Amino acid sequence: MIKHIPNGLTMINLLCGVMGIVGCFSGNIQLVPWLVAIALLADFLDGFAARALKVHSELGKQLDSLADCVTFGVLPGIIFLFLFSQKGGFGTLDLTKPNIGFISFLYPICAALRLGKFNIDTRQTVNFIGMPTPAGGLFATGVLLVFLNNTFGLTALTTNHLFLAITVPILSWLLLSPIPMFSLKANLKQWKGNEAKIVFFASCAILLATCGWLAFPLIITLYAGISGLFYLMGKPI
Repeated sequence: MIKHIPNGLTMINLLCGVMGIVGCFSGNIQLVPWLVAIALLADFLDGFAARALKVHSELGKQLDSLADCVTFGVLPGIIFLFLFSQKGGFGTLDLTKPNIGFISFLYPICAALRLGKFNIDTRQTVNFIGMPTPAGGLFATGVLLVFLNNTFGLTALTTNHLFLAITVPILSWLLLSPIPMFSLKANLKQWKGNEAKIVFFASCAILLATCGWLAFPLIITLYAGISGLFYLMGKPI
């Protein structure tokens, strides 16, 4: 039974993603951030458990990507669609008519492409090429938390169609971008070679202490920004 522990954690990740999607459509949107938090923990622990128990398998790798596609691909797209539709509600959406909210569908499409590439790209063993899907999921959830709690009075911004129409394509592009992005499972025992990671984690602590729920989208923005800056400077991340 021990060898099935990592896959069991992966299934918890998937279950949370499915429940989160149902929550968006059933009026239980306030539960979605909690489900994403559980999914993020399960997503971290499944890899940790596989390494600790030495039970790596090709099945586990594929299941992890499939679960991530739902929880950190489809669910964020539904979250963005929920935010787009706040003025009219999901019940007013008509798939037969053009709607700016449909740009939300771009995110899960790019997430699926990103996860497919990840499984066959041998360069992504230590760091990532492009933004990992959990980071995009955390950004979408952070925006949702700002909406739910009106953090710094920004609820109106989170449902602004121009803001969303710019944000979703940028996030989608980042998933498939050529920008190397460091793994958060970093070894920070020395400064040299870890400058970007140390600055990032120190900045995260400051943002979490000062920005409330807004910290989460800001952290992902900082993550992509630092990675992009190092990429443009031609320096290894």
